[in-house]
Amino acid sequence: MENDVKSTIRKFIQKVTRKQEILDDEDIFQGGIVNSLLTVQLIMFIEKNFQISIDNNDINLENFRTMNKIEQYIQSKKGL
Repeated sequence: MENDVKSTIRKFIQKVTRKQEILDDEDIFQGGIVNSLLTVQLIMFIEKNFQISIDNNDINLENFRTMNKIEQYIQSKKGL
């Protein structure tokens, strides 16, 4: 499941931003890849594609800063 999560998220961000390469540990906010509008779209995408509900308390940069952090967050919500 690990590679599927990162691959799915990476493809979504690449499609929306047209950025060709996003490293697993690259800070997508600091690097300017993702802005506040895309953050909302990303959260909605994650909820829909991974059948999880993201609580308001969970919406912070630390959960979504890198591909690795996003994967860890999704796995924790799914109980993996």
